[in-house]
Amino acid sequence: MQTAIYAPAESIKRQPEVLSELKSRWGLCVVIVRGEDPAAFRIVRENGLKAWWLAPGLWGELDVPAGEEAVFVPIEGADIPAHERRWPMLCPARPELGKRLGSEYATRARNCGADGVLCTHLRYHHPADIHGLWGCVCKAWCAGAMREWGLSPAHLKEALSKLPHAVRLAMAITSSGKRSSGSPAAVHPLAAWWDDLVGGDTFARWFRWRCHTVARLLAQIESTFRGELERPFAINAFEPFMAGAVGQDYSTLVEFSNVLSPLLSYHDIHFVQSLSNLASWLSTWAHAPNGLTAQAIAHVIGVRCDLEDRKKVTLACLEKAASAARALQVRFWPTFRALSCPPAEVRAYFEAASALGAELIVFQGVDALLEHGTYPEWY
Repeated sequence: MQTAIYAPAESIKRQPEVLSELKSRWGLCVVIVRGEDPAAFRIVRENGLKAWWLAPGLWGELDVPAGEEAVFVPIEGADIPAHERRWPMLCPARPELGKRLGSEYATRARNCGADGVLCTHLRYHHPADIHGLWGCVCKAWCAGAMREWGLSPAHLKEALSKLPHAVRLAMAITSSGKRSSGSPAAVHPLAAWWDDLVGGDTFARWFRWRCHTVARLLAQIESTFRGELERPFAINAFEPFMAGAVGQDYSTLVEFSNVLSPLLSYHDIHFVQSLSNLASWLSTWAHAPNGLTAQAIAHVIGVRCDLEDRKKVTLACLEKAASAARALQVRFWPTFRALSCPPAEVRAYFEAASALGAELIVFQGVDALLEHGTYPEWY
């Protein structure tokens, strides 16, 4: 089985011997470089490896120009701390943004000598950012939503106003073991569940429109990039249970990406914090028990293991993502954290991913892969 790692350019230049050790011990064949120093890319290739560039997305690794930041619907009780909320986000509905990013990616990848490009954060913030669920609602976004889906922020606010009372039914759903049938157009089980509770299909249309907006952006990026540079182009993905809530529909995502590469072991940030914040928001807003609300959310999205058990949750995410990759007939590159997880746990992920047909297993961090020393900067 072959592997890949994310690695900063400076670490590659400072400790190139790490690459040869990982190649020998773990079958390393691809390095996804954080940074654009051509010297790092040369070192990777001198070790007989492919050097991909990690391209910035809508937030996190770039400065958002004034006037281009996403705008969100103000929601009562949504001011809950969330890891990804700290970063301003580019509005994905801005005209010409995809062409601009695609051209920038091609130019920067060519300049640093990349063999391929992997884009990150081409999505909305994680669901833990409750505000982030209800946007962007700039003029361009709203005009498209109304024109194509008959949807406006006013429709959303009306549906949300019904949710506090209706969400109390979550306890009945949890105790009865029933799952929401959901509106047929829903891109995520939470949207289907909330539509069932309040009636109508507003939430389904809302989250479908967000996915449509991201997909249209990806189409512009990918076509522009491929028109300027012949290199593999891929996009990493959110974990599968909540991907539809951040604007990533796997079935659409793989139309523009050479591989399906979900980030699967961000248990604390992507998974626990998202479910915890959603439960806290709904519980406070609806005066419902927090614990039961969290159980209801987990039940609706299809998680059947202990939510606090990182290994079980990560393996459940892996199985769901692998199933999607098989159904979509796409190359599967699952990604795991090897910095904060113990070696035995990382080995378990490696073996499980191998058994599930992964073409390449990707690691962020290398501490759990090497027997000696610590490498906190290799991430």
